[in-house]
Amino acid sequence: MKELVRASRGEVINLAGKLSIIELGALIKRCNLFVSNDTGPMHISAIVGTPLVAIFGPGDIAHYDPRNISDKAVVLFEKVDCAPCAKIECQTMKCLKKIHPEEVIEAALGVVSIGNNRG
Repeated sequence: MKELVRASRGEVINLAGKLSIIELGALIKRCNLFVSNDTGPMHISAIVGTPLVAIFGPGDIAHYDPRNISDKAVVLFEKVDCAPCAKIECQTMKCLKKIHPEEVIEAALGVVSIGNNRG
């Protein structure tokens, strides 16, 4: 996390480990966009209706797809031969390396416009 804060050009407020789940949900609900990997906060975003870009790698999309909860969710997922594997560590990270930053930006712009159109 410290590397991310150092690399950021903007102001960063690190709330990691400082919020209860209720506070986290309230914060996510106030966001215009939430970009996340397959985590609990991703599901909170889907539940509270915040526009969401979910990045799936080793997780099982069939079981954890946030689009089953929210019509404001976009999922980025590239099927590879070894996924889903649910590994915490991986040498190749093939599944994630197939998702490019430009795709995330494009998805984010699209989902924000969907969120704005639906109020």
